[in-house]
Amino acid sequence: MKFITLLLALLIIGLMLYKQLEGLNHSVSSASDVTTTNSGVPLVPTSPKDLNTFASQVNKLVTDSAAQQQAQIQQQLDESNGNKKQP
Repeated sequence: MKFITLLLALLIIGLMLYKQLEGLNHSVSSASDVTTTNSGVPLVPTSPKDLNTFASQVNKLVTDSAAQQQAQIQQQLDESNGNKKQP
């Protein structure tokens, strides 16, 4: 009876370890996918001399994103105002 309990406990521990290690493999692969996709986000520099370039790229990204969001908001406002005036 003690032997069966020991085997059952080892099985449960083994399954828990398997699930933990499986989760680690997925998080590592998703982290590598982020750096390989081309989403317009600048990559973090690896040397100090590239820091100024990175800063200008980030500033451009923020400015472009803000302008794009402002245009989308204005478009939605225009559409909602246009829908109210027609009836």
